[in-house]
Amino acid sequence: SLFERLTGQMAGSLSRPTEDELATSILNHLNKLLMTRQGTVLALPEYGLPDLNDANASFYDSVSRIRRHVEKAIIQYEPRLHSVQVIHDPDPSSPLALRFRIVAMMQKDHLHAPLELGLDLMNGSELRLRRVI
Repeated sequence: SLFERLTGQMAGSLSRPTEDELATSILNHLNKLLMTRQGTVLALPEYGLPDLNDANASFYDSVSRIRRHVEKAIIQYEPRLHSVQVIHDPDPSSPLALRFRIVAMMQKDHLHAPLELGLDLMNGSELRLRRVI
């Protein structure tokens, strides 16, 4: 991002980041994107996710709706990721947990590499995003 270039967070490889630097940059952006509620960024009202709490929805409907919203936001606002898939990743020890895997291809200049992330939604509005290696 422009901010990373200006602050030197990717110093030494500004034009050609390593795979780890690119993955870290994407992970940082996705954390911001997925923690932002739609309508809070005036210049981009569709940026982020809508309120995912719906007490009237069934578990299956909630999983499907969250998966679609996350996938759409990533495709729309993270151009360094291609072939994005968001997959429900149920936890047998906690069947009501909302866990997802994000599988995509990173692409920036010369670099093309797979990226897999884990996404856990907790307490309805809090999320944890991590790289799966």
